[in-house]
Amino acid sequence: MRIAQVRHAVAMNWNSAVPDLLVGLAIALFGLFLATRLGLRTLRKEQRDKNIQLIHNLADDLAARRAFTLGHPRRRRAGKDAARCLTSVQLALERVSHIRDQIKPDDSLRQTLRTMGQACVTYKNAYEIDPRGYIYALMDLRRELVDSLRVMERHLGLELHELPDPGTAQSTNFMADSGASSLDVGRL
Repeated sequence: MRIAQVRHAVAMNWNSAVPDLLVGLAIALFGLFLATRLGLRTLRKEQRDKNIQLIHNLADDLAARRAFTLGHPRRRRAGKDAARCLTSVQLALERVSHIRDQIKPDDSLRQTLRTMGQACVTYKNAYEIDPRGYIYALMDLRRELVDSLRVMERHLGLELHELPDPGTAQSTNFMADSGASSLDVGRL
């Protein structure tokens, strides 16, 4: 008799409201789970799209900097050009730092941006030690920036050379040894 009482106590009355509540709760939890997964996926996609846009903007900014334009080292003169390059590198460093601050803290892009910032600081230090050798330090900095852009392209799944190299967005009639260009609108 005792087994019959236990079966009767465990058996559920399917005509009551309890089963409806349990089914409703299960459906609500399943819906919450799906909504959370969809929300996280959307958030990740939006963050990735934002990161891609930030990196494109940074690459475009670096491409527009005259300081990074390729030119023969002997044609570039110290003095005003060296000072303008130093200012341009400082602005590039600030831009890299600003972009790094906008990237999600645990994103590996931050390390690449940190490397770019360190390369800018290395240039500034080399300039302080030997201002006349600024062009060679600038060429090293440009190479570091190009390498970092290629790393970011791979990380973001972009095409190779989709991001422009630093100093490549200049007018074709700009000469590295001249003091002006057709794009001379205050951009260093």
